Amino acid sequence: MKKKEVELPSALEIERAVLGVVLLNELAYHELVGAGLRAEYFFFKSNRRIYGHMVRLITSNRPVDTITLIEELERHKDLCAVGDVGYISSLIEGVPDCANGPHIREYVAILAERYMRRQVITLADRLEDCAQDPSDPIRGTVSFATDDLLRLQGENTKAPAGLVRESTAGVLAEISELMYVERPVIGIPYGIQDLDDPTTGLRVGEITTVGGFPGSAKTAFALNICRTAAKAGYPVAFFSLEMTKEQLILRLFAQESDINYSKLRNPKNLFREERRQLDFWKEHIDALPLLIDDQARTIEEIVPRAHLYARKHGIKLIAIDYLQLIEAPGDKEYDKVSAASDAIWWLEKSTQVPILLLSQLSRPDGKRGPAQLPTLHMLRSSGKIEQNAHNVLLLHRGYDDEGAPTGEDLVIIAKQRAGLVGRVKARFNGPSQRWEDRGTPMRESVQGVLV
Repeated sequence: MKKKEVELPSALEIERAVLGVVLLNELAYHELVGAGLRAEYFFFKSNRRIYGHMVRLITSNRPVDTITLIEELERHKDLCAVGDVGYISSLIEGVPDCANGPHIREYVAILAERYMRRQVITLADRLEDCAQDPSDPIRGTVSFATDDLLRLQGENTKAPAGLVRESTAGVLAEISELMYVERPVIGIPYGIQDLDDPTTGLRVGEITTVGGFPGSAKTAFALNICRTAAKAGYPVAFFSLEMTKEQLILRLFAQESDINYSKLRNPKNLFREERRQLDFWKEHIDALPLLIDDQARTIEEIVPRAHLYARKHGIKLIAIDYLQLIEAPGDKEYDKVSAASDAIWWLEKSTQVPILLLSQLSRPDGKRGPAQLPTLHMLRSSGKIEQNAHNVLLLHRGYDDEGAPTGEDLVIIAKQRAGLVGRVKARFNGPSQRWEDRGTPMRESVQGVLV
């Protein structure tokens, strides 16, 4: 079936007005760029080419007027391609005297809106072609199309730089609001008081990476945080690449009910009363605004789904378990982990939802014990993990000489851009699958580093 020809949206008179404004006053160029003008916003190739030559003149510190522009076009043999001398001269005709300030920003907004409409139409055409082609891998097409839409959305929301005075009132208003919040923790609580106090919880605009050796109860740590956040009324999305939804729910029952996790794993050891209690706790778990996604495997799936959940469910916290399991572009593990880490950084930036990102640590000598404390250098696969994280927490489980857990566990604040670093005494409660306070607050050294 032949496609219907669609006339792409454009705004010829606005394009001409923008070019004319620059010819009349080249200082207007800087205001146009400050308002977000880009060369691709020009639909007509001739106007886009003219704008390109204007930019070349301005960036090389040469004056821009009809004479210098015509000379530049002739020198690059582009004058005939854009029309002629008469077309260049006509650009300054009819340009409003008020074409500055708010009017310039309105011109740019119109051109940006037409550009976005063209991009959406082009994307829709490409999607239709792929959908009609039986050999096309449709799932991959949908994933890439979602990426393109999110990219367009991000381009549309970018704000130009502004004077400091335009933002100070908003910052002070936020400080005033936080002064009187009734909740004990400003951010989303970790559920461990000795960790909440120095970090102020999980904050908007931050990625918190949680690193741990295999078997260090990273998933239980993250799930306990998500459960605590959900109980406090924060909608949470948990992306699980390691465990199934059912395995996580089993841990939720242990965390909520205090019924020994080993009994839930082997229900033959459950008492009848305990089984009846689980029906009671089911109602509590069902009421949690906690969404578990155990199907997304690739970064191309995780990012758009996270955006969808944020819009549809008002998600306030995103947890990902764990980074090295994410399928991402790249031939080597370093490249894949770097690509995934960068995409997650952009996800946080575009959604303004705090992200709890789990990461595997490399154990250099394979030993357990108090001497084998995790460090930032053990973050596996890519330096991007630490670089993109605002905070890095490292989990340490205490074991005796026989390899049995001692309960002397630690949450190490290895990095915190806005606060102190140091060790938090904690305890992993295996039967309840909860990380808890050990009861001893952290001490502050004279250097301002927590020990």
